[in-house]
Amino acid sequence: QPVWPIGLPGTAGSGSAELQPVCCFGLHGEALNAEVASMAAMFAAANNDWERARWEGEALMRKARGQDAWRPRYVIDCVVWPLLLFCHIYYWSFGRWRYRDWRLAMCLAFLGVAVCVGSTWVTLLMFRRQVPCRRWIALSACLWLACFGGLWAGDQNYGHHMISFYTYQDLVSYTDLDPAVAKGQSFMDSGEVYFKEGTTVDTNEMVSFRNRLNFCAAPILGQPLRNQKGLHEVAREGDFVMPESGTVDFWAVGTN
Repeated sequence: QPVWPIGLPGTAGSGSAELQPVCCFGLHGEALNAEVASMAAMFAAANNDWERARWEGEALMRKARGQDAWRPRYVIDCVVWPLLLFCHIYYWSFGRWRYRDWRLAMCLAFLGVAVCVGSTWVTLLMFRRQVPCRRWIALSACLWLACFGGLWAGDQNYGHHMISFYTYQDLVSYTDLDPAVAKGQSFMDSGEVYFKEGTTVDTNEMVSFRNRLNFCAAPILGQPLRNQKGLHEVAREGDFVMPESGTVDFWAVGTN
């Protein structure tokens, strides 16, 4: 005999979500109706779980985007690591190692470029996978800035100051030099010269000229260039007395 109908979702062809009555006949109709009802409840629960999981996933994504905001640790990373990289590149770009073996110095300096390339590669991978990477973008930008800044600053310091310092250190040092006797051609490899006692810089014979800066030059003398013997000697020998070397080769030169 017919059993009380239960509701099931409409068929695929009906396009309706309304519940359709189903009548079951036979001795086991009540058990069959109970099983169908449990299956319908299971499908409804699964549908609700799927919707809940989808909404929870979207909420987690929104939360993850919100957690990508700036934190103090991110700021410290963007300051400390670029500063260390700048110091490393600056040291190998201007120091004694560059003067002694510039190939080794440049190889070690360009290790910083490798660090920047690695950081940029990680950032690109995270961006392609749609992973929050604002921290890595800022860190990569700061690393590249520190890299180029260290190379530029080290090269400027080396070219303007350090190469002259190391060149003078490699030159020969002379002591007790008498400018009245010595010729400058014999001391072309000198870096430091210590003159004998009594040597003076004659500022009265100074010459100067201006080319953006005011350059001044004064002779370094072991004896006066002016005749000091009196009027008769000056009238007979002349006012100017040539040193024994025959030239004035040593000069003190400065600017402004």
